[in-house]
Amino acid sequence: MIALLTVYAKVYKSTRAVFTIGLMFFAGMLMLHNIIAVYAYFAMEPLYAEVFLHRVLSSEYVLL
Repeated sequence: MIALLTVYAKVYKSTRAVFTIGLMFFAGMLMLHNIIAVYAYFAMEPLYAEVFLHRVLSSEYVLL
């Protein structure tokens, strides 16, 4: 995500296209969503069995 934001920032710097601002905003929102999701997984860890949480995290890692 950081690489994507960097590429969009370079494109915006060279072209000043408004469309790239929207792309940067969207990529930023995706990054924010991922940060919140990771925080939620770690915050809810005591509520779930360790095996279940490990399976969820490993399956998401494989799918990414």
